[in-house]
Parts: sequence; C-alpha cells; structure tokens
Amino acid sequence: DANVSANAAKASIVDSPICLSVAKIDGDTKLPIGGQVFKVMDNDGSIIKLSPITGKAGWFAAGGLSETFVMPASGTVNIAYLPEGEYELVEVTPADGYAVFAEAVSFAVSNDDLYTAPEQLKVENFALMVEVTKTDGLTGETLPGVSLEILDANGVAVKMKKLSDGSYTVDKDGAVLFETGTNGKASIRLLPAGDFTLVEQNNPGFGKVEPVPFTVRNENTSATRS
Repeated sequence: DANVSANAAKASIVDSPICLSVAKIDGDTKLPIGGQVFKVMDNDGSIIKLSPITGKAGWFAAGGLSETFVMPASGTVNIAYLPEGEYELVEVTPADGYAVFAEAVSFAVSNDDLYTAPEQLKVENFALMVEVTKTDGLTGETLPGVSLEILDANGVAVKMKKLSDGSYTVDKDGAVLFETGTNGKASIRLLPAGDFTLVEQNNPGFGKVEPVPFTVRNENTSATRS
C-alpha cells in the first residue's frame, strides 16, 4: 500500500485552546498594575489549578499544580485550556497600597474564546488614599507649604514622590517629607492598610503640634479618603 510507507499521505490538525485574558488596572489612573494574588474557581466552587506555560511570560495552563497565580507587572495574564463553562476570579491578596477587591468576578468561556481572541476580563483596584488638611487654628484658613512626614507602625518614615497632579504616592526611592499644596491639603496614594502617625516639621509662626495618629482602612480609597 503506497500510503503505509515513508511516502504516506499526511494530515494534521491544529487545536486552538480556549483562553481567558485578565487585565488588572488602577481604578483611578487606568494604568496596569501587578502583584495581586488570584485564584480561579469553577461553577461548583472547586479551585482550578494552574501552571506557568514555559517560554510564554504571563501565560498559565489550567490543569496545573498551583491553586493561585500572581499578576505580573504588565497587569495582564492569559489562562489557557479552561474547559467551556462558568467560573469566578477571586482576588486573594491585593497589591500593596490597594483596597481588597471583596467580590468575586464571574465570567464564562466558550468554544469561541480561543487563544487568538480570548474572553476579555478587566478588573479594577482602587488605591488606598489619605488626605491631609492643615489649618490655622486662629483664622480657620488652610495653610499651604507646610512640611510633614508619615511614620508607619514601627516608627519608620514612609518615602514618597510627588506626582504631576500635585498628589503624592508611596515610593521606596522617594523622600520622607511632603508639603501641603496651595489649598492646604496633600493627598497620598498607596499607603497600605494599617496604623500611621502624621508628624509636622517646624512651621514658623506657629506652636509645636503633637504627632497625630491615624488609620488607613480598606474602604479609604479616592472616593472615601482617610
């Protein structure tokens, strides 16, 4: 038979895996963020175990070994080989300085959601935020240009940098001091949930102010600042 030999006729089939693409963005800036820990659960509440796909950064395969995955700095993850069906994406741990995403995100994949055009899922996290207001005790007017610092629960000064909009964000390479703006206020993003102390530096013409303790909670985002 001519077809059972080195010259055999050949036929090949290429299967395209079903795929989900998850994008994680900052709810305020709309920029991608990474560092969160997630898990995927099926409609029965069972965890879908995943493993990284070798040679494809940010790609995971269902049917793996790990119950969770970490969102890379790119803010995008692709999960391939999910069977058709309904699922939930659950955030286990938020990125530092972000509010916990309390509710699971439901999604479904079908045979049409192939890796070349995957089901798209976008999830927002809002940064925790603190707003400091400095006022004159005599006149009640706000005070611009007042220098302050924030200490964490261990007494270590929090480093931050100033953004283009005049607010500040936590940054390990930043400075420990910040100032109130022309409106007498300063907004600080990405302070993690916990206890802190606000310390004022010397303010000429005014008496010494005792350090002020405050707490950042999960609900203290841009909409409801601490």
